[in-house]
Amino acid sequence: MTPTPLLKVEGLKVYYPVRSSFLNLGQKSFLKAVDGISFELMPGEVLGLVGESGCGKSSLGKALLRLQDPTHGKVEINGQDFLSLKGEPLRKARPQIQMIFQDPYASLDPRMTVEATLREPLEAHGRWDKNLGTKSIQSILETVGISRQALSKYPHEFSGGQRQRIAIARALILKPKIIVADEPVSSLDVSVQAQVLNLLKEIQKEMNLSMIFISHNLAVVKYIADRIAVMYLGKVVEVAPKKDLYSCPQHPYTQALISAVPIPDPKIEKARKRIELKGELPSPINPPQGCAFHTRCPIAQQSCRLHSPQLEDYQSTSWKVSCFEVKP
Repeated sequence: MTPTPLLKVEGLKVYYPVRSSFLNLGQKSFLKAVDGISFELMPGEVLGLVGESGCGKSSLGKALLRLQDPTHGKVEINGQDFLSLKGEPLRKARPQIQMIFQDPYASLDPRMTVEATLREPLEAHGRWDKNLGTKSIQSILETVGISRQALSKYPHEFSGGQRQRIAIARALILKPKIIVADEPVSSLDVSVQAQVLNLLKEIQKEMNLSMIFISHNLAVVKYIADRIAVMYLGKVVEVAPKKDLYSCPQHPYTQALISAVPIPDPKIEKARKRIELKGELPSPINPPQGCAFHTRCPIAQQSCRLHSPQLEDYQSTSWKVSCFEVKP
Protein backbone atom coordinates (compact mmCIF):
# COMPACT_ATOMS: atom_id res chain seq x y z
CA MET A 1 0.00 0.00 0.00
CA THR A 2 1.39 3.39 -1.08
CA PRO A 3 1.79 5.81 1.87
CA THR A 4 -0.21 9.04 1.82
CA PRO A 5 1.90 12.17 1.22
CA LEU A 6 2.25 14.42 4.25
CA LEU A 7 2.76 17.46 2.02
CA LYS A 8 1.32 17.84 -1.46
CA VAL A 9 2.12 20.83 -3.67
CA GLU A 10 0.38 21.42 -6.99
CA GLY A 11 1.12 24.14 -9.54
CA LEU A 12 2.62 26.54 -6.99
CA LYS A 13 3.54 29.97 -8.32
CA VAL A 14 5.15 32.94 -6.59
CA TYR A 15 5.26 36.06 -8.76
CA TYR A 16 6.66 39.36 -7.46
CA PRO A 17 5.35 42.52 -9.15
CA VAL A 18 8.13 44.62 -10.65
CA ARG A 19 7.87 48.39 -10.86
CA SER A 20 7.57 49.50 -14.47
CA SER A 21 10.27 51.64 -16.00
CA PHE A 22 9.67 55.26 -16.93
CA LEU A 23 9.14 54.28 -20.57
CA ASN A 24 6.66 51.46 -19.81
CA LEU A 25 4.42 52.99 -17.15
CA GLY A 26 1.29 51.26 -18.45
CA GLN A 27 2.77 47.74 -18.50
CA LYS A 28 2.87 45.33 -15.57
CA SER A 29 5.70 42.84 -15.24
CA PHE A 30 6.42 40.10 -12.73
CA LEU A 31 9.48 38.30 -11.45
CA LYS A 32 8.55 34.62 -11.68
CA ALA A 33 10.44 33.24 -8.67
CA VAL A 34 8.42 30.01 -8.53
CA ASP A 35 6.66 29.07 -11.75
CA GLY A 36 4.26 26.14 -11.41
CA ILE A 37 5.99 23.63 -9.13
CA SER A 38 4.39 20.34 -8.05
CA PHE A 39 5.82 17.69 -5.71
CA GLU A 40 4.99 15.43 -2.76
CA LEU A 41 6.73 14.86 0.57
CA MET A 42 6.23 11.54 2.34
CA PRO A 43 6.20 10.97 6.13
CA GLY A 44 9.76 10.74 7.46
CA GLU A 45 11.30 11.74 4.11
CA VAL A 46 14.04 14.32 3.51
CA LEU A 47 13.66 16.08 0.16
CA GLY A 48 16.69 18.06 -0.96
CA LEU A 49 16.06 21.17 -3.07
CA VAL A 50 19.06 22.37 -5.08
CA GLY A 51 19.82 24.94 -7.77
CA GLU A 52 21.74 28.11 -8.52
CA SER A 53 21.24 31.28 -6.49
CA GLY A 54 18.11 33.06 -7.68
CA CYS A 55 16.34 29.94 -8.96
CA GLY A 56 13.48 30.34 -6.44
CA LYS A 57 14.40 27.87 -3.69
CA SER A 58 13.91 30.24 -0.75
CA SER A 59 10.74 31.74 -2.25
CA LEU A 60 9.32 28.22 -2.50
CA GLY A 61 10.19 27.50 1.14
CA LYS A 62 8.58 30.72 2.38
CA ALA A 63 5.48 30.11 0.27
CA LEU A 64 4.99 26.68 1.88
CA LEU A 65 4.80 28.34 5.31
CA ARG A 66 2.79 31.28 3.94
CA LEU A 67 5.50 33.71 4.98
CA GLN A 68 5.05 34.75 1.35
CA ASP A 69 1.56 34.31 -0.07
CA PRO A 70 1.67 32.26 -3.28
CA THR A 71 0.26 33.79 -6.46
CA HIS A 72 -1.38 30.54 -7.48
CA GLY A 73 -1.39 26.85 -6.63
CA LYS A 74 -2.31 24.42 -3.90
CA VAL A 75 -0.55 23.25 -0.73
CA GLU A 76 -2.01 20.40 1.28
CA ILE A 77 -0.70 19.33 4.70
CA ASN A 78 -2.16 16.05 5.93
CA GLY A 79 -4.92 16.38 3.34
CA GLN A 80 -5.89 19.88 4.53
CA ASP A 81 -5.82 22.82 2.09
CA PHE A 82 -3.29 25.01 3.90
CA LEU A 83 -3.61 28.03 1.59
CA SER A 84 -7.35 28.41 2.12
CA LEU A 85 -7.07 28.72 5.91
CA LYS A 86 -7.56 32.07 7.62
CA GLY A 87 -7.71 33.39 11.17
CA GLU A 88 -7.91 30.87 13.99
CA PRO A 89 -7.86 27.72 11.74
CA LEU A 90 -4.61 28.99 10.17
CA ARG A 91 -3.06 29.68 13.58
CA LYS A 92 -3.90 26.15 14.71
CA ALA A 93 -2.43 24.64 11.53
CA ARG A 94 0.86 26.57 11.55
CA PRO A 95 2.67 24.39 14.16
CA GLN A 96 2.60 21.49 11.67
CA ILE A 97 5.24 23.17 9.48
CA GLN A 98 8.17 25.21 10.81
CA MET A 99 11.26 26.80 9.28
CA ILE A 100 14.98 26.97 10.06
CA PHE A 101 16.37 30.13 8.49
CA GLN A 102 19.74 30.60 6.82
CA ASP A 103 21.36 33.20 9.04
CA PRO A 104 21.18 32.59 12.81
CA TYR A 105 22.63 36.06 13.38
CA ALA A 106 19.52 37.62 11.80
CA SER A 107 16.81 35.11 12.71
CA LEU A 108 17.20 35.41 16.50
CA ASP A 109 16.01 38.55 18.29
CA PRO A 110 19.09 40.07 20.04
CA ARG A 111 16.86 41.53 22.79
CA MET A 112 15.41 38.17 23.84
CA THR A 113 17.01 35.54 26.05
CA VAL A 114 17.10 31.92 24.91
CA GLU A 115 14.25 31.11 27.30
CA ALA A 116 12.11 33.96 25.91
CA THR A 117 12.92 32.92 22.34
CA LEU A 118 11.70 29.36 22.92
CA ARG A 119 8.81 30.38 25.13
CA GLU A 120 7.36 32.83 22.56
CA PRO A 121 6.02 30.24 20.04
CA LEU A 122 4.50 28.19 22.86
CA GLU A 123 2.64 31.22 24.18
CA ALA A 124 1.58 32.34 20.70
CA HIS A 125 -0.06 28.98 20.07
CA GLY A 126 -1.56 28.53 23.53
CA ARG A 127 0.80 25.70 24.49
CA TRP A 128 2.61 27.31 27.40
CA ASP A 129 2.23 25.35 30.62
CA LYS A 130 3.50 27.09 33.76
CA ASN A 131 4.32 23.79 35.42
CA LEU A 132 5.93 21.97 32.49
CA GLY A 133 6.98 24.84 30.21
CA THR A 134 10.51 25.36 31.51
CA LYS A 135 11.18 21.61 31.56
CA SER A 136 10.08 21.28 27.93
CA ILE A 137 12.40 24.15 26.95
CA GLN A 138 15.31 22.56 28.82
CA SER A 139 14.57 19.23 27.16
CA ILE A 140 14.59 20.64 23.62
CA LEU A 141 17.82 22.55 24.38
CA GLU A 142 19.50 19.32 25.51
CA THR A 143 18.27 17.66 22.31
CA VAL A 144 20.17 20.22 20.20
CA GLY A 145 23.26 20.13 22.41
CA ILE A 146 22.85 23.36 24.41
CA SER A 147 23.07 23.29 28.22
CA ARG A 148 20.25 24.60 30.42
CA GLN A 149 22.62 27.29 31.73
CA ALA A 150 22.04 29.06 28.40
CA LEU A 151 18.41 29.91 29.23
CA SER A 152 19.22 33.36 30.64
CA LYS A 153 21.76 34.30 27.95
CA TYR A 154 21.34 36.42 24.81
CA PRO A 155 22.22 35.50 21.18
CA HIS A 156 25.39 37.65 21.11
CA GLU A 157 26.87 35.39 23.81
CA PHE A 158 26.92 32.38 21.47
CA SER A 159 28.91 31.30 18.44
CA GLY A 160 27.29 30.91 15.01
CA GLY A 161 26.92 27.15 15.40
CA GLN A 162 25.34 27.51 18.84
CA ARG A 163 22.92 30.15 17.55
CA GLN A 164 21.81 27.83 14.76
CA ARG A 165 21.24 25.07 17.33
CA ILE A 166 18.98 27.47 19.26
CA ALA A 167 17.17 28.30 16.00
CA ILE A 168 16.68 24.57 15.42
CA ALA A 169 15.30 24.21 18.96
CA ARG A 170 12.84 27.05 18.27
CA ALA A 171 11.63 25.25 15.12
CA LEU A 172 11.18 21.99 17.04
CA ILE A 173 9.54 23.37 20.20
CA LEU A 174 6.02 23.13 18.68
CA LYS A 175 6.62 19.49 17.64
CA PRO A 176 6.04 20.04 13.89
CA LYS A 177 5.56 17.29 11.31
CA ILE A 178 7.48 19.16 8.60
CA ILE A 179 10.66 21.23 8.79
CA VAL A 180 11.77 23.54 5.97
CA ALA A 181 15.51 24.12 6.37
CA ASP A 182 16.63 27.04 4.19
CA GLU A 183 20.42 26.83 3.72
CA PRO A 184 20.81 26.09 7.47
CA VAL A 185 24.60 25.58 7.37
CA SER A 186 25.76 27.89 4.56
CA SER A 187 26.62 30.79 6.92
CA LEU A 188 28.63 28.55 9.30
CA ASP A 189 32.30 27.59 9.32
CA VAL A 190 33.05 24.35 7.51
CA SER A 191 34.12 22.69 10.76
CA VAL A 192 30.77 23.57 12.35
CA GLN A 193 28.67 22.63 9.30
CA ALA A 194 29.28 18.90 9.81
CA GLN A 195 28.20 19.10 13.46
CA VAL A 196 24.92 20.86 12.62
CA LEU A 197 24.23 18.49 9.72
CA ASN A 198 24.76 15.45 11.95
CA LEU A 199 22.45 17.01 14.54
CA LEU A 200 19.71 17.59 11.96
CA LYS A 201 20.05 14.04 10.67
CA GLU A 202 19.81 12.55 14.17
CA ILE A 203 16.80 14.69 15.12
CA GLN A 204 15.02 13.89 11.85
CA LYS A 205 15.36 10.14 12.46
CA GLU A 206 14.49 10.27 16.17
CA MET A 207 11.38 12.40 15.65
CA ASN A 208 10.49 10.88 12.27
CA LEU A 209 10.29 14.37 10.80
CA SER A 210 9.65 15.16 7.16
CA MET A 211 12.11 17.76 5.92
CA ILE A 212 12.68 19.98 2.90
CA PHE A 213 16.39 20.78 2.90
CA ILE A 214 17.22 23.77 0.68
CA SER A 215 20.83 24.22 -0.40
CA HIS A 216 23.09 25.12 -3.31
CA ASN A 217 25.72 22.67 -2.01
CA LEU A 218 25.23 19.28 -3.68
CA ALA A 219 27.64 17.52 -1.33
CA VAL A 220 25.63 18.64 1.71
CA VAL A 221 22.32 17.60 0.11
CA LYS A 222 23.77 14.22 -0.85
CA TYR A 223 24.61 13.56 2.79
CA ILE A 224 21.23 14.36 4.31
CA ALA A 225 18.52 13.87 1.63
CA ASP A 226 16.60 10.76 0.53
CA ARG A 227 15.30 12.33 -2.67
CA ILE A 228 16.50 15.42 -4.53
CA ALA A 229 14.65 18.00 -6.64
CA VAL A 230 16.70 20.21 -8.97
CA MET A 231 15.37 23.72 -9.66
CA TYR A 232 16.16 26.00 -12.57
CA LEU A 233 14.60 29.42 -13.12
CA GLY A 234 11.56 28.77 -10.94
CA LYS A 235 10.85 25.24 -12.17
CA VAL A 236 11.77 21.70 -11.06
CA VAL A 237 13.66 20.10 -13.96
CA GLU A 238 14.45 16.76 -12.31
CA VAL A 239 13.50 14.93 -9.12
CA ALA A 240 14.90 11.51 -8.24
CA PRO A 241 16.12 9.30 -5.39
CA LYS A 242 19.56 10.42 -4.25
CA LYS A 243 21.40 7.35 -5.52
CA ASP A 244 19.90 7.59 -9.01
CA LEU A 245 20.44 11.33 -9.34
CA TYR A 246 24.14 11.20 -8.47
CA SER A 247 24.97 8.02 -10.40
CA CYS A 248 22.95 8.72 -13.56
CA PRO A 249 21.55 12.27 -13.86
CA GLN A 250 19.26 12.69 -16.86
CA HIS A 251 18.54 16.38 -17.30
CA PRO A 252 21.42 18.35 -18.93
CA TYR A 253 21.33 20.93 -16.13
CA THR A 254 21.55 18.23 -13.45
CA GLN A 255 24.46 16.65 -15.33
CA ALA A 256 26.29 19.98 -15.32
CA LEU A 257 25.70 20.45 -11.57
CA ILE A 258 26.88 16.94 -10.70
CA SER A 259 29.99 17.32 -12.87
CA ALA A 260 30.97 20.43 -10.88
CA VAL A 261 31.02 18.59 -7.53
CA PRO A 262 34.69 17.98 -6.54
CA ILE A 263 35.86 14.37 -6.11
CA PRO A 264 38.42 13.71 -3.31
CA ASP A 265 40.48 11.32 -5.47
CA PRO A 266 42.93 13.50 -7.53
CA LYS A 267 43.26 10.93 -10.34
CA ILE A 268 39.50 10.59 -10.88
CA GLU A 269 39.04 14.36 -10.55
CA LYS A 270 41.70 15.03 -13.19
CA ALA A 271 40.42 12.38 -15.61
CA ARG A 272 36.72 13.22 -15.56
CA LYS A 273 35.14 15.72 -17.91
CA ARG A 274 33.27 18.71 -16.55
CA ILE A 275 30.26 20.10 -18.34
CA GLU A 276 30.64 23.85 -18.71
CA LEU A 277 27.46 25.80 -19.30
CA LYS A 278 27.80 28.75 -21.65
CA GLY A 279 25.90 31.98 -21.29
CA GLU A 280 24.24 33.52 -18.26
CA LEU A 281 21.15 32.59 -16.27
CA PRO A 282 18.16 34.27 -18.00
CA SER A 283 16.16 36.86 -16.12
CA PRO A 284 13.13 35.47 -14.23
CA ILE A 285 11.36 38.72 -15.18
CA ASN A 286 11.64 37.86 -18.86
CA PRO A 287 12.23 34.08 -19.13
CA PRO A 288 12.89 32.59 -22.58
CA GLN A 289 10.12 31.00 -24.61
CA GLY A 290 9.94 27.19 -24.51
CA CYS A 291 12.26 25.30 -22.18
CA ALA A 292 13.80 27.73 -19.69
CA PHE A 293 17.17 25.97 -20.01
CA HIS A 294 17.47 25.97 -23.80
CA THR A 295 19.63 29.13 -23.91
CA ARG A 296 22.44 27.26 -22.09
CA CYS A 297 21.65 23.64 -22.99
CA PRO A 298 24.27 21.75 -25.10
CA ILE A 299 21.63 19.43 -26.65
CA ALA A 300 18.79 21.89 -27.25
CA GLN A 301 16.66 21.33 -30.37
CA GLN A 302 14.18 23.57 -32.18
CA SER A 303 11.28 22.07 -30.22
CA CYS A 304 12.99 23.14 -26.97
CA ARG A 305 12.91 26.76 -28.13
CA LEU A 306 9.20 26.67 -28.93
CA HIS A 307 7.60 24.44 -26.29
CA SER A 308 8.03 23.95 -22.55
CA PRO A 309 8.55 20.30 -21.45
CA GLN A 310 6.54 18.84 -18.58
CA LEU A 311 7.91 16.94 -15.60
CA GLU A 312 7.25 13.31 -16.59
CA ASP A 313 8.04 9.89 -15.12
CA TYR A 314 11.40 8.37 -16.02
CA GLN A 315 11.74 4.63 -15.21
CA SER A 316 9.62 5.07 -12.06
CA THR A 317 7.09 7.40 -10.45
CA SER A 318 9.75 8.62 -7.99
CA TRP A 319 12.06 9.74 -10.82
CA LYS A 320 10.78 12.58 -12.99
CA VAL A 321 12.55 14.61 -15.68
CA SER A 322 11.52 17.70 -17.64
CA CYS A 323 13.32 17.33 -20.97
CA PHE A 324 12.22 16.48 -24.55
CA GLU A 325 15.51 14.65 -25.19
CA VAL A 326 15.11 12.23 -22.26
CA LYS A 327 13.00 9.24 -23.19
CA PRO A 328 11.19 7.16 -20.52
